[in-house]
Amino acid sequence: EEGSELKATVKLLSAQNMTAATALIESMDEKAKLVSLNLEVAKYLRSKCAFTPAVRLLRAASTLLSPREMWTIDRHEEAIDLFTTLAETETSVCERDRCRIAVRTVMARAKGRKDKLRVYLADVDNFIAEDRYHDAMRTAASYIRELGVGYPTRVSKLTLLSEICRTEFAMRGKSDDILRSLPRTMEDRLMKTVMVLLNSIVVCGFWVGDYDAIFVGGLRMLRNAVKHGLSPEGLFGFGMFALVECVFEKYESAKRYAKLAISLWDEIQCESGSLACKFWIQILPFTTLWRPFPECLTDLKMAYDYGMEDGDYHNA
Repeated sequence: EEGSELKATVKLLSAQNMTAATALIESMDEKAKLVSLNLEVAKYLRSKCAFTPAVRLLRAASTLLSPREMWTIDRHEEAIDLFTTLAETETSVCERDRCRIAVRTVMARAKGRKDKLRVYLADVDNFIAEDRYHDAMRTAASYIRELGVGYPTRVSKLTLLSEICRTEFAMRGKSDDILRSLPRTMEDRLMKTVMVLLNSIVVCGFWVGDYDAIFVGGLRMLRNAVKHGLSPEGLFGFGMFALVECVFEKYESAKRYAKLAISLWDEIQCESGSLACKFWIQILPFTTLWRPFPECLTDLKMAYDYGMEDGDYHNA
């Protein structure tokens, strides 16, 4: 571990020094190598939450080569990665317009949907960071449709009723053993992106008080999990379905889905502390009446820690 940290530090110093002296670099091959180095080091800095130095390296890398040199067949994948990472990082340093420029660059140069998956999320996150929740919901919905997955252009009570009926039908006959036997990971990268976009709609729906959108997004996450495999968003969907069951006074069913989601949570890798926080505060009310009070406090403290570590102070 010490050796890897030393290697990362050497690469960081090399990238910073060479970036400062880019005017002296004339060879296109050397510039291309510096682009790769800057991208690698910027990702390392992002993992340490050092967004400002990371964005400096990424901005420098994005201008080292001309568009003709940058967007060659050999460098296309790296260029997509570079500008997508730049868009994500610009959001982190509150440079909204710069993020949109990077997003448009990727959209214009992408060869297919696979190239756009990460930048879809970056664009939606940029709207959320600006508190433009309605725009974020509309954009997320449009991206879901672009990925070939149906989503209503307008969510109404009739839409919600249809989603509830479809989910009730999908869950009919699904015993705990059947649900536990679902794949523990969602392998389809496209569907993973859809799940994150649905979760963004749920989050934005909470902030603007659009409860129809919250439930439609949550129920779709559950159905996708049953069809394609489990994910953190899918388990959050179990909590949304438990709420629906409570509305119809099916309290035992609600408790069942909540307990099932909790039992599966430790087997699913969740990289988002904010989502983990929301999952636990969503699920715990269905189980606290049947558990010792000290255990409930422990779980609430865990949810609080998840939220605080990820900067989700409101839910924490």
